Amino acid sequence: GPLNKRDYMQTMETFGIYKALPDINPNAYGFSLDPLDANRVWFMVRNTGTFTAPLGLGGGQFVPPNNATLKGCPETFSITFDEDQKIKYLTVGYVADRFEGNTNGKGAAVGIFNAIGLPFPNPGPLLKFAQWFGT
Repeated sequence: GPLNKRDYMQTMETFGIYKALPDINPNAYGFSLDPLDANRVWFMVRNTGTFTAPLGLGGGQFVPPNNATLKGCPETFSITFDEDQKIKYLTVGYVADRFEGNTNGKGAAVGIFNAIGLPFPNPGPLLKFAQWFGT
């Protein structure tokens, strides 16, 4: 992170997590204004949901549902607003307690993939380069 709107929307559309887990709930709590940045709000989430529809992988590829239950670990999120009070950035997936939930200590989409039985590879140098290059 942080993700801008374009990147966030592209990620959501590619995977379609909200479609694959139609009952997904972030269970957001603990909202707090950043003491050093009046345009930033921090909060926690503990995602829950059930994998009941196909999950997109991009390129027309899908993973069939298996009714796996998501019990996310606590994650720290933040939203930064611009001068017009529109969302500028969203940060997600910073795991606060890797021993909670069934995501194998992972956050954001990677944690969801782990919980539904789609192990995600650990980031190696190629993935890190691709992430750096993409920003």
